[in-house]
This record gives sequence, C-alpha cells and structure tokens, in this order.
Amino acid sequence: MEKVEKNDFGEVQVEISEDDMEAYITLTPEKRDQVFQMDELKILLKAAGVEYGVLEDVLQKAVSEKRYYEQFTVARGEEPVDGKDGWFEFLFPIHVDTRPKILKDGSVDYTSCGQVPSVGEGQEIVHYHPAQKAKDGTNVLGQILPGRNGRDLARLRGKGFELSPDNLVYTAKLTGKATYQNDILNISAELTLDGDVSYTTTGDVHFIGDIRIRGNVLSGMKVTSEKGSIIVDGYVEAATLIAGKDVILKNGMQGNGQGKVAAKGDVSGKFFEQTFIDCDGNVAANAIMNCQITCGQDVKVSGRFGAIIGGSVSALHSIETMVAGNMAQVKTELCAGMEDNLFALLMQHEKSRKQVQEEVEKILDALKKINKILETSPTPDLQQKKLKLTRAKIEKDTRLNAIMKRKQETVDQMSKTNDASITILKRANPGTEITINGKHVSVQDEITGVEYRRRGTGIVSYGLE
Repeated sequence: MEKVEKNDFGEVQVEISEDDMEAYITLTPEKRDQVFQMDELKILLKAAGVEYGVLEDVLQKAVSEKRYYEQFTVARGEEPVDGKDGWFEFLFPIHVDTRPKILKDGSVDYTSCGQVPSVGEGQEIVHYHPAQKAKDGTNVLGQILPGRNGRDLARLRGKGFELSPDNLVYTAKLTGKATYQNDILNISAELTLDGDVSYTTTGDVHFIGDIRIRGNVLSGMKVTSEKGSIIVDGYVEAATLIAGKDVILKNGMQGNGQGKVAAKGDVSGKFFEQTFIDCDGNVAANAIMNCQITCGQDVKVSGRFGAIIGGSVSALHSIETMVAGNMAQVKTELCAGMEDNLFALLMQHEKSRKQVQEEVEKILDALKKINKILETSPTPDLQQKKLKLTRAKIEKDTRLNAIMKRKQETVDQMSKTNDASITILKRANPGTEITINGKHVSVQDEITGVEYRRRGTGIVSYGLE
C-alpha cells in the first residue's frame, strides 16, 4: 500500500508492506536546503494509516541528516508471541536402558542391567510447569494480532504419590521404584538391601516386589520375589533365588552343586557354575559350567571365550555358544526343543476338550427343560435340581478353561520348537551331546562353526561361514 502526501516543503511518500508489519518513507524536498518537520511527518504518517510502531529516532535522524531521495523503514509492528504449553519435568530417569553392554572383546557386561529408578518417601519426583499465555502483537496499522495461548495438561494418573495444593509438585508417598509408562506415574515399593544376604545380617528374604541386593548372597540363603525381579550387584554362592520376573546377576554364581535359580522371566549373569536354573524366558551369560538348565526360550553364551562346559542345558527354542565342551571331552548335553511328542499331546487335549464340551451341552439341555417346566409349575425339587446342574456347569466350565489353557500352551510350544536349533559358533568338542526335538547326535571329532537343526527323522548340521 502506497500513499503520497505533498506539502509546502516537498513530497512525502509512505509505503506499507503487504503483511502490514512495516512502513517505509521517502522524503523528496522541493529545494535542496529545505527541512522537513518531525511533527508534520508524524501527521502525514498517521494520515497514511501508520498508527503503531513509528521509529521516531530513525525519523529524527533522517530529518537531521537530510536523508532525502531514499526509502527507509519508519515504522515496525510487533509480531505476536504464542504461549507455551504446560509440561512435566521428571526428576527421575523415565527412560531406562536395561540392555547389557557389549564389550570390546565381544563379551557382555551385565553390570549395566537392572538400573531401577528409586525414590524416597517425601521426595519431589515431578514438577509441572503451567502453560504460558500468549503475547498479542500489533501491526503498523494499529490492528491487534492475537497469539495462541498455551494449553495446560491434565494431572498425572497413577499411584504412590501426592500432589501439592497448587497442582505443581508431585511427591512420593513411599520409598520404592518410580516408573512412568503409558502416561501413568507409579511409585511401587522396592526392597533394597545395601549389604550381603547372610544368616548373620538379613536371613532369608521374601518380598512381593523387586529386590535389589547391593552386596553378595551367601550360601544357604533364599531370596524370593513373588511378583518382581531380583538384582544382585555382588556374587551369589550356593543360594536359592526365586523371582516372579527376572533374575539379574551383575557378577556370577558359584552354586557348588546346591545353588538354584527359578524365574518366570529371564536369567542373566557373567557366569554360572554348578547351578540349577529353571526359567520361562531366556538365559544369558558369558560362561556356563557344569550347570543343569531348563529354559523356556533361548540360551545364549556371549563373548570371545564364551563356553558351555559340562552339565546339561535345555532350551525350548535355541542354544547359541562360542564353544561347547572342552579338550578333556567332558560330557556336555545340549538340548533344544522338546522330548515329548507335542502333536500327540495336542490331540489328547483336543479329545479331553470335546468330551467336556459334550458334558456341558448335556447339562445345558437339562437346564433348558427344567426352566421350561418351572415357568408353569415351580417346585422345590426342580429348584434344587436346577441349582445342582448349575453348579455342575460351573465346574465343567472351569475344567474346560483349564484344558483350553493347556492346549494353547502346547500350541505355543510347538511354534517355538518347530524352529529349534543349536549353534556353536567357534568349536564343538568331542563329548558334546546334541538333542533336538527328541533326536540325538554325538560329536565324535572337533567341529568348527556348526549349526544343528531337526530335519525329518534326523538332525542335520550346517557349517558356518
């Protein structure tokens, strides 16, 4: 937009930018020695529509220095500033990487596992920063340019904390584990033991949640976490560890033939020696020696010198190690898959299901007949018979659900065992016994880099490049 005004002193040209955020002026005097007046220029600017943001110091300088015949910015609007949305500042780590670190030699550092964020009772755990309001802007025409106000967030959901009256500070109500997952904040009790677990210090340990042991677990002790994980910073001797989730040993376990580990999740540690392990998940270590292991998923021994020597290791899906057995040809049993005929077991479950289902149908037919009679002639005997049949149906339904659960478990096992394998990346020594889904083969001579799989009625070995 452009406007030209002419007075006794000369010509004033005012131009406004397309976005109305800047105004420009050009002064053209009639005579070289003529001087423009500030007050009159302001009036001319206002007449041209410039109502806001006049740069009076720039205009004064242009008049005093006689900046004629050139265009310069004489007014500038103010851009709106949007507000900032509210946000939560977490005072504990909410993203915890529990994956073990791979060291330069290829081994795994399990000391990096299981870093559980813990908070203390009364500790501030989250600060809420409220939304900020916008600052409106104004263009050179004096028009208001509204900014967008920030939006406040809803309060955090969860348990184990309390909120300050101003809704800005979240404080832990108890000492325990702090987690923030799926937009839910939870503080759950975690048992932390700073020293060793022994007869003279703690006795056996039993806790519903996670257990963190910063010392060692000595021989004869029993540590049980009903629904959580067990994390041991030190060493474990001939003790018993039972966990509803994972067992993580930052060092290792010398079970001396008496040590036991049972877990619904995974089991990991630097080494396991003369230890019994039974878990539903995976087993991971840098060395396994003379252990008895039953695993519901995979067994993996990492590191340049990773080896399974002696004992028996069984995994439902796969076993992978650098070395199996040793030069002394100690007997080392590796078993992948299942010994049982899972297809026959599945057929047995299906037969049981059909039988119970037929019994349920008979009960339903009887109930239907009784209900029809009760509509016209209700009697105490029929009411009693109906109650008896209803109880029988509940019992059959419970049994049917149990059969279906076992059937599904068998199907899941079949899916895992179909691809069962044993991989020995570096060397399989004589004395190593290989079993996959009930088929056996013995290693008679040293083999370098081999993978075993069940094919048809036997086991096939594949060389690794």
